[in-house]
Amino acid sequence: MYVVWLGFYSWSQGLVWRDSGTLWSYVIRQYPFTVDAYINRGNFYLERGNPSRALPDFDRAVMLEPSHGLAYFNRGGFALQGNFPMALNDLTAAIRLGMRAEKDLILAYQNRGVVFARLGFFEEAIGDCTTALEHDARNIELLFNRALSFYKIGNRDQALDDVNMVLGLMPDYGLAAQMKALIMREAQGDGL
Repeated sequence: MYVVWLGFYSWSQGLVWRDSGTLWSYVIRQYPFTVDAYINRGNFYLERGNPSRALPDFDRAVMLEPSHGLAYFNRGGFALQGNFPMALNDLTAAIRLGMRAEKDLILAYQNRGVVFARLGFFEEAIGDCTTALEHDARNIELLFNRALSFYKIGNRDQALDDVNMVLGLMPDYGLAAQMKALIMREAQGDGL
């Protein structure tokens, strides 16, 4: 009898766990105040190319637990798709509140650095990239983004240092090679 019950129970759970979306929807129905379930379902929607369904889940997670850094981090990551003021606010909140995983904190600084750069705040972008690089010194994206920001404020020497580090880690990084060539041409034009 016990084996029959286990078989039925397993079969019924298979209906719930078709994919992550159905699993997290089930968890939300059973436990509607579970912040991580909204975050995970929102990420599922993003991965499936359905951002219009992700944002309400991220909003709900922030509403349920305003001190949950990961909720702001995920909503800020979503906002990177074009709502830069929202992304800046949410990523700043995520950094202030902190997150469980160091990799998420590094990514929050990296993403906020991108937002700062997109908004024209290059000094702030450099600061965030530098903070993230203290934890992940070989991150090519961070180095390249910081190089771009150094270049934008006219600090070609620092930009060239970062580009050289990128090329040392990944010699076939085409954009870094182009940027190095541009900086070198400009330096020759200045008579340096």
